[in-house]
Amino acid sequence: MSRVIKINGKEITLAEYNNLYFKEQHPVLKRLGELYDEIYGSKGVGSREEYEKSKKVNRQLFADTENAYNKYCESKGQNYWEIWDIDNDDKVKKTIARSEQLLDGAQGIVNDMEQLKSQRDKTGNEYNEKPYQNPNPDQTREERNEKADNLRKWRAEAKSEIETVLNQEPKITTSDLDGENRTYEKNLENAILGEDEVKEIKERVLADILRKREAKNKASGNKGDKRKREDEEDDEQDTPNKKPKVDENELVSLISQAQNTNKFEDLKTLLEKINAFEGEPIYQENQSVINSLKLKTAIINKLEYKNGVVNNLKTRLDKIKDKIGDKNGTIVGKLEELKNSTDMDDINRIENEITAEIGQSEANITLDKMIDELKEIWQGVIDKKINRSKVRTQLDKIKTFQESTNSYKQSAYQAKSVELNSLMTKIDNSLQTNQEGNGIAPWKIIVPVVGVVVLLAVGLIVYRRKNKIKNKI
Repeated sequence: MSRVIKINGKEITLAEYNNLYFKEQHPVLKRLGELYDEIYGSKGVGSREEYEKSKKVNRQLFADTENAYNKYCESKGQNYWEIWDIDNDDKVKKTIARSEQLLDGAQGIVNDMEQLKSQRDKTGNEYNEKPYQNPNPDQTREERNEKADNLRKWRAEAKSEIETVLNQEPKITTSDLDGENRTYEKNLENAILGEDEVKEIKERVLADILRKREAKNKASGNKGDKRKREDEEDDEQDTPNKKPKVDENELVSLISQAQNTNKFEDLKTLLEKINAFEGEPIYQENQSVINSLKLKTAIINKLEYKNGVVNNLKTRLDKIKDKIGDKNGTIVGKLEELKNSTDMDDINRIENEITAEIGQSEANITLDKMIDELKEIWQGVIDKKINRSKVRTQLDKIKTFQESTNSYKQSAYQAKSVELNSLMTKIDNSLQTNQEGNGIAPWKIIVPVVGVVVLLAVGLIVYRRKNKIKNKI
């Protein structure tokens, strides 16, 4: 099996690496060669002469880009380094780091050359006597490079999100996707207009993935419902303490519906239902998709979307603010930051931060209340005012809370596990030494009533027989 390496966030084989880098078949490197030949070549339309003739072309950018290209070639040498299967890990890491750095430099030069080409193509062969006016006179080369870096980052993030969603169960392959979505990697590489273009490609592909996954779920569900029920019954018998399941298909369906509508009110309603899954693993797995749905909704009406989010979070906070101490001030500060934010990424980030803090606080408060109620019931049993069966009922509630798949509830229970174990031991010991109270036998140690009756009957028979023997003697 060919060795696999990771470069620019993607796993590829050595053969693929050597083809892309050593043989310079990478799209960026091929484009670099094409543009250099066109702009700085000596013949034909688009040659150095034509570019120098066009007064639309920025002379300084023309010279700087050629200089940058020459320096890049000096750094690269004859070619990118080849990786052999026998190379040790340190050598491979060094080669990959060098290739990544060189490719970044090549991408920056390509961006500048594309700009030169765009400038020159606006006038073709015409000699424009009007002096050149730089459309961005204050923009430095560093700023242009920063824009190129941002574009690469957006592409990489979009690609990572798409790959994450593709690999969720049931897995979807690129061949399952529709038309141009199958070539999303190439489409992202060719996205040069900015973040909005990258997001548009990403959202279109994610929507397609969700539709295909929902179709697969329905198809497999129709064929395997009976078998699935049998498996679930077997699982329940094997693992009586299995965590209760969340209807994951419902969330997938809600996401799919949201992807297929552009009506603000519909999206708002669907997002409210989707947010009911907060803290569940299925929600976290689809976080990037849900974020894109929020962005989609905000694009339609950002102000109303933001106000709705703020009001919803404030309503939740008001219900718990007296029980969370100093944390209330922290969350209020973040709500103010959210109100004043205009960038959608910031709005999304702050909303998720506040939601997580409120969600965890709500779970903590719920468990604290259940523990306090357990203590009160326990004291009532000791005072012979409450039937001890209520202890079992309350313990079952806490057990259900513990077995939830919700991450907020799991964290809350984990933080209280020592206290709860200690409390349960005390209750257990107390109930065992107070069996004359009204109700059932102590929890954990349950002696069936029928068993007690049988034991008493046997004892009585033995006692009578002994008395008869004594009388005969």
